[in-house]
Amino acid sequence: MDTIGWILLALLAVQVVFQAKLALGAPLGHIAYGGRHKGALPKNYRIISAVAVLVYSFFMTIVVMASTADNGVSSSSLIEIVLWIMAVFFGLGTIANAFSPSKPERWWAVYTLATLLCTLYLLQV
Repeated sequence: MDTIGWILLALLAVQVVFQAKLALGAPLGHIAYGGRHKGALPKNYRIISAVAVLVYSFFMTIVVMASTADNGVSSSSLIEIVLWIMAVFFGLGTIANAFSPSKPERWWAVYTLATLLCTLYLLQV
């Protein structure tokens, strides 16, 4: 796996830990979901964060598969489709975070931009 793959894995691991903390009730609501919730998130947002842990973990698996040499990834492969979904997801996340009313959440735009750029690199765009 090349350096960009490792960087993307690390970025996704940060998101897994962050979302897990949100799901478990950590008082981080001010830097998530628009920053509207001080302290722990309400139950419905905690459930969304728990699902996000699974989604980001799946993304990590895709990154490993895409970064593995000689994996036979072709333009029609499921891996490439998921990488494009990830790119759109991180692109939209960058925009959403950049315009968030929560100042701390706006810093996440840097994170999502980095994940977008790493994902595009894996796609060789």
